[in-house]
Amino acid sequence: MRIQSPWTLAAVQVLGLLGPRAAFCAPSVVVAERDHEQHGQRNMNMDTMVASAALDRLVTETRDDSASGLGIDSLFSFSPYKIPFPPLFAESTVHSSSPSSAGSRGDGENENENENEDDNGTSQDQHQEQDDPTISLPSRYYSTLLGRRLLALSSHGVLTSIFPANLSSASSSARTAGIPASVADTPIGLPEYIASCEEPSGNPTILSLKVSTATRNAAGGSNVSLALSWWDEYIHLTGQRPWALANLPRLSLTGYLEEIPAHEVSQRAIESCFLRKHRDSVMWLPGRKWAAHQGFWTRLVVTQAYWIGGFGDKNYIGWFDPDEWRAVRKEDWEGVRLPGEKE
Repeated sequence: MRIQSPWTLAAVQVLGLLGPRAAFCAPSVVVAERDHEQHGQRNMNMDTMVASAALDRLVTETRDDSASGLGIDSLFSFSPYKIPFPPLFAESTVHSSSPSSAGSRGDGENENENENEDDNGTSQDQHQEQDDPTISLPSRYYSTLLGRRLLALSSHGVLTSIFPANLSSASSSARTAGIPASVADTPIGLPEYIASCEEPSGNPTILSLKVSTATRNAAGGSNVSLALSWWDEYIHLTGQRPWALANLPRLSLTGYLEEIPAHEVSQRAIESCFLRKHRDSVMWLPGRKWAAHQGFWTRLVVTQAYWIGGFGDKNYIGWFDPDEWRAVRKEDWEGVRLPGEKE
């Protein structure tokens, strides 16, 4: 079939821009038009020739991009940070019923190790580990260390609580606060100041104000959850926005609010720790005459933690072991780095 009209040829070229197959086929159609001239036509008009040349360049660029390995696949294989190999498969000393991480080896697997080495001293098992993409997946424990570091470096998060199921009979404060009855038994999440002032417990410290929605809901029996992410801090550290925020860590801590007794506030220097993170919180310090609102120190007692390290083919996604979470020490999470941090 021959193309008689330059307009038809232009349509073919548009199809070439829409799909690689059409792009590769379009030049051959142009050649057919040139070789099978009709009614003595010797030359194509200049517009068609220019469009054909532009299309040829497009095909060449497409081939070059394909040869260089660029494309959408390379984006999904990108990892925003390197994981040190030694602690990658390390497991905590806390006993857990979950299976050990990938990459752990049995006691009897090293018997023929020397026999399997090649001329460069690299064993066949090492070659297989290098070729296996799942071998780079961080272990749950290593991800727990990252989660504890994220908590320690975070200054705020979204604190979510649930309104009482029956607001009309809950308390007079709910009615005076003008809370709509339709939000009964509904979760609400709002940003909140936090600090990690009770190391190594893994329980965030919160300055709870009595006028706060989360404080009122917690007093009514609601559990709470705290959502943290590394999104803002990554941009602050690197000075640039990542190509995919979804490939950066985030964490959800589930538990309940518990008031910190006065003697523990003094012993643990809770006040000075919190002020280092939030200097403006001096306006709400408990027991101060100048305080804008009445408040008290609370801890979020973490009962469960859920982690999304990034895209699932390169990062751990799932629940942490609560015992492992509580057993992590400061020196443990200080030994790992989140994306964008310098070694």
